[in-house]
Amino acid sequence: MKKLLLNTVQIIFVLSLTVLFFSCDKTNDPVSNQNTTSGGNSGWKSQTSNITNSLFSVSFVNSSFGMAAGENGKVLRTTNGGAFWSVVHAGSAYWLKGIKCIDENNAVAVGYNGTVIKTTDGGSTWFDQYTGVTNQINAVTFKDANAGYLTGYAGSVFMTSNGGANWYPEIQVQTTMYGMFFVDYVYGLLCGSGGQIYRTWDGGYNWVTAPSGTGVDLNGIAFINANTGVVVGNLGEIHMSIDGGQGWYSCTSNVTNTLFSVSMPTINRITAVGGGGVIVTSTNWGGVWRLLKSNVGVNLYSVCFIDDNTGFAVGEQGVILATTNGGETY
Repeated sequence: MKKLLLNTVQIIFVLSLTVLFFSCDKTNDPVSNQNTTSGGNSGWKSQTSNITNSLFSVSFVNSSFGMAAGENGKVLRTTNGGAFWSVVHAGSAYWLKGIKCIDENNAVAVGYNGTVIKTTDGGSTWFDQYTGVTNQINAVTFKDANAGYLTGYAGSVFMTSNGGANWYPEIQVQTTMYGMFFVDYVYGLLCGSGGQIYRTWDGGYNWVTAPSGTGVDLNGIAFINANTGVVVGNLGEIHMSIDGGQGWYSCTSNVTNTLFSVSMPTINRITAVGGGGVIVTSTNWGGVWRLLKSNVGVNLYSVCFIDDNTGFAVGEQGVILATTNGGETY
């Protein structure tokens, strides 16, 4: 009897998700009146970066400790939730396109010309790591201090099992990759140019394509488990999956700006950022997307949420935004 009841609950949950995701296709979904120039107070507050360089990536391990990376090899660090940011790496000729804080000691940043740099002391010192490629690396992720992955131009995918002391090429996929997300040590996904999505179920040794239903570039991807995820891209495109990326449903974002990054701490808070300071969010499993007020007009390139309320976004001209209420206008 208990088993029957459990199965019934699971079926109802899956059907609820399915209804919501199929509703993404409707063009008459409710649209919020919020935008970047009018209405109420923004839930996003500007923080002082003390730089004017663009920041392309932000990563936090908790509500206090995080880093951001960008132009001219700049890496910024905060230990107090962004109340103060300091430059902990600078002077490189190469732009850094991605950064991953593994914990408060270890972080890895990647970028132009195959650049990979790492810190093991919280950003006080950095050293180069070698991949053997000179292509631009766009994204990096780690599941712990040892297991990591990176990807970028020409579809290069590399993995490490020793914290980056050695990076091993896994596969050359067919197009440039802009975003990457690993749910665990074995299941991961890539997204890139021309609407391409690849997924792996064995830690990256094998990759298969997963039709996205679009031909525009896809720039950011996030999952909360092995089934439920979201991908964003050019022209405001948002697609969601409830079957591990095998199938994707198109959502109505109500914007046409390029969306560069998406963060999904839970199914109840999905937030994407993009061109012209655009921030869109969904709090109902991706069924409806609302435009939030950012109070900035520059491109926002990366967003990172710690939980449903606490998040950070970075972009052009050294802009850093933070929220403690999910970014909601009040």
